[in-house]
Amino acid sequence: MLPMSHIPVTGGSHGADDYRRNVEYPRYCDLCTRNVRKFSNRYEFAQHLRVMHCTKEGGSFICRYGPNGVCQTLPLEGVSDHDYETHIRKCHADFGE
Repeated sequence: MLPMSHIPVTGGSHGADDYRRNVEYPRYCDLCTRNVRKFSNRYEFAQHLRVMHCTKEGGSFICRYGPNGVCQTLPLEGVSDHDYETHIRKCHADFGE
C-alpha cells in the first residue's frame, strides 16, 4: 500500500479517538504533527486527507484517517473514488452533508 503522496507523515498530535467530531476552521490535522500547515477551510483539509491519509489499491481508495491509520467507518477493502470523496466530506471534513 503506497500513500497518495510521497511526503512522509510522522508523529501525531491527536489526543482523542473521535475523528468525526465537529471542528471549526482554521484547523490542524489530528494525525499530523503541528509542522504541517493549518488548513483554512474544509476544502483544503479534504485535499490534505486525500493526499496524506489515503491509499489506493487497484481502483479502490482506502481511508487511513483514524487510529493506527485505519478509518473505522469505511470497509477495509476500500471504495470507489466518488464514495471516498463523499466519505471524507461527511465524516472528516465537516461539510455538513
